[in-house]
Amino acid sequence: MDTAESPIPDDTESGGLPLPQLSPPPRRRSRGLVFAAAGAGLCALLAGLFVVGGWGSSALGAMVDLEGPHTGGMHARLRGHMLGLSVEAHTHDALERMSSAPRFDRVTYKVQSGGTLADIGRIYGMETEDLQALNPSVAPGAFIPPGGRVVLFKEGVGLSDVAPGTEERLYAGIPIVDGPGRHVRRRSRSWGTRTTVESLDAALRVYGQAYPEGPVIIVSDLSRRDGGKLKPHHSHREGRDVDLSYVPVPDQDNGGFLKMREGLFDVERNWTFYNALLATGNVEVILMDTRLQKLLYDKARADGMDEAELGRLFQYPRPSDAEVGVIRHWEGHRDHTHIRFRCDPRHNVCPR
Repeated sequence: MDTAESPIPDDTESGGLPLPQLSPPPRRRSRGLVFAAAGAGLCALLAGLFVVGGWGSSALGAMVDLEGPHTGGMHARLRGHMLGLSVEAHTHDALERMSSAPRFDRVTYKVQSGGTLADIGRIYGMETEDLQALNPSVAPGAFIPPGGRVVLFKEGVGLSDVAPGTEERLYAGIPIVDGPGRHVRRRSRSWGTRTTVESLDAALRVYGQAYPEGPVIIVSDLSRRDGGKLKPHHSHREGRDVDLSYVPVPDQDNGGFLKMREGLFDVERNWTFYNALLATGNVEVILMDTRLQKLLYDKARADGMDEAELGRLFQYPRPSDAEVGVIRHWEGHRDHTHIRFRCDPRHNVCPR
């Protein structure tokens, strides 16, 4: 069964933001990981079929949202009453090309080792009949050879989604795929709203072009294709939330999630990404340990950001429990950041 994504999506197919002289991330050492499922019969079947090429990861990064009282409380609050924060786009020259990102009208998957639509559906958590509707020229059960393209999303194609206007669900979700600046860890959990996916993709592309040698940012959970509860999270139900790794200094990169500290946290690389993300104007809140906030705050201040803008974007140097700023402290966010994007009325029920 095919399990690998094209490392660089075809912009003409995926609708990704075109950037001049874009370079792909470097080839990284990969390991063949054999996944087995519970149950002897299923385990034997999967052992013969599922071989995934991927990056190594730390034990801490294997489960990004640890089920603890602080993380659990944070996600419950995110789900319950996110503040509607206004973020104005920056005018930094390097980010101006992000100002009018194209729509994601079509997203495709490049087949690597071959498989059927049912195989691809298992990877992305999609019903086979939905993939069939998106790919009518592919016969049911037909083997798709390496190099073939499978459409995962196409504007206007009706699928077996939840009904529009269903609370805490994702309607007409769009997947974010591997590409410049990122590695998507769990593809069945890689679905978001148009606002989420376009904004995240645009910022990752800016980062990927600035640092084509990496390290890449690991995109962990967004939502399932139709949203709803996603264990172990309390949020991640509507395609508006994403967990990302921080960028370590290159010689300390282990391909996983690292608990950050000064000297390990690459300030320049991280600020390139977060500055680009804020420039989209679509971020409600970024949860980040206050010790890491300080590093970015000092960087932004050294780069000439005025005090008013610093105060609007950062909770730091105010108390860590102050509910101000876009970038806020929440305990348990030294190894990953949680980002929530604005509600997209095309995909969600937006709070009044």
